Amino acid sequence: AGEDPPGQRRVLEALARHGGGLEVGVLRADSGLDPAAFGAALAALERHDAVERREGRCRYAVERRYRQVAGGGRAVAG
Repeated sequence: AGEDPPGQRRVLEALARHGGGLEVGVLRADSGLDPAAFGAALAALERHDAVERREGRCRYAVERRYRQVAGGGRAVAG
């Protein structure tokens, strides 16, 4: 299955490397996506309640999803 819009997985992986969350600009740079692709991917992740943005910082909205991505895609109990 493809991503729509593309780049969502890269944003999630970049965020997983920083458990406490990241400032939006740092997350964009770490994802390696161009600004337009990053904006579309982040907006989709926010709509799906996977990522939340507060006071300019992004973090996983659901801890279990963070652990799954941080664990390399393996199912994680809890």
